[in-house]
Amino acid sequence: MQTDPFRHLAACMVPFLEDEKIDFDGLRSQMDFLLGTGLMTGLVVNAHAGEGDSLTREERLEVIELAVAAARPGGFTTVAAISPSPDTTAAAIEMAREAKTAGADAVMLLAPRWFGWGIGPDDVVRYVSAVADGGEIPMFYFVAGAYAGVRYTPEIVERLARIPGVIGIKDTSWTTQGFEANLEAVRRADRDVKVLSGNDTILFYNFVAGADGTLLVLHTLFPEMIVEMFESVQTGDIDRAKAINDRLAPAANALFEPPMLKAVPRLKEALVWAERMDSARVRAPMPDLSPEEREALRRTLEAAVVPVG
Repeated sequence: MQTDPFRHLAACMVPFLEDEKIDFDGLRSQMDFLLGTGLMTGLVVNAHAGEGDSLTREERLEVIELAVAAARPGGFTTVAAISPSPDTTAAAIEMAREAKTAGADAVMLLAPRWFGWGIGPDDVVRYVSAVADGGEIPMFYFVAGAYAGVRYTPEIVERLARIPGVIGIKDTSWTTQGFEANLEAVRRADRDVKVLSGNDTILFYNFVAGADGTLLVLHTLFPEMIVEMFESVQTGDIDRAKAINDRLAPAANALFEPPMLKAVPRLKEALVWAERMDSARVRAPMPDLSPEEREALRRTLEAAVVPVG
């Protein structure tokens, strides 16, 4: 197992039964698969791809407890997303404390969606500082302007990295230039803050830029390819990493192409294709894929698993 407990974190997807209740047996099976690869250092639960927004408070806590039960005996970590559901600082702090009580090793925070209505940099920093202090648990901050409506300049990212309690940044910048700028901003903060690549579609370039690790839902499908690509970059075998990326990128692009609302059902359909989930069912009103979309996705996925020479 990796010595860095936050090097490669897999964001779990919650399977649902016919009545839209959580399939806890199926979820535990997914967790066991990910940890059993020997490549992951931990699990992330209740994030956007895991339909965390659709879960009740009780369900979120049950999912955290399930992840802890799967991860802790093997020395793996559990990170609980506590956002973007809380719309107030007090609610976010409460969710962080509940995650800690449920056994999580860290939380991941995203700004409330309404921040995009005009919240300024000082407000973002004040919010994160308050939750990091009040939650009393290590925090990853999710730099994802596309989801929260906040324009994360390098200056804001540097200020976030200076906040005590923030141990990492999940960066989902849409360009490697943006990722590099944020990476440099975190380094300027001169604290032990990890910068994890969170954009599943530009992994190779972020790895070359210097990502400390990964926090990805794509691990549920291609953990071996992703980690091998990362390690190849680390050891200087760029040609090998590029060859893996050339095979993986079309699948990643197909899964995360617009509209992003379809990313979750695409990912679930892919897990069914990979025989790692029994049903691609999502909670209403999340849309399902059409038969045509399903078939096109499967053709792309099949091409991605051809071994790299």
